[in-house]
Amino acid sequence: MKSLLFKKRKKKKNKKEIRIKKKKLDRRKTQEETTMASKSSTPPYPSAARISDSPCYPQYSASLKCLEEYQSDKSKCQEHFDIYKECKKKEREARLERNSKRSFFS
Repeated sequence: MKSLLFKKRKKKKNKKEIRIKKKKLDRRKTQEETTMASKSSTPPYPSAARISDSPCYPQYSASLKCLEEYQSDKSKCQEHFDIYKECKKKEREARLERNSKRSFFS
């Protein structure tokens, strides 16, 4: 009788240890996946890696500050939006010009 109880307890203990080991492995996998995902999410070209790298960042931050100041009233910040939009347009044109000069076929 005692030996049966002992075997059952031992089996329970083994199952518990296996569950704990599986949880640890799962945690490690999720940590590895998140680090891998963060590494692969950065674009291959540096100019688009962060908005703070953009030449239009001051206009971007000014428009956000305006929104904060006027409690998200977009009509009062239209001038900031227009300036930012114009900057992005110039940035895009410069990028297209740069890329056309680096064409593979010419």
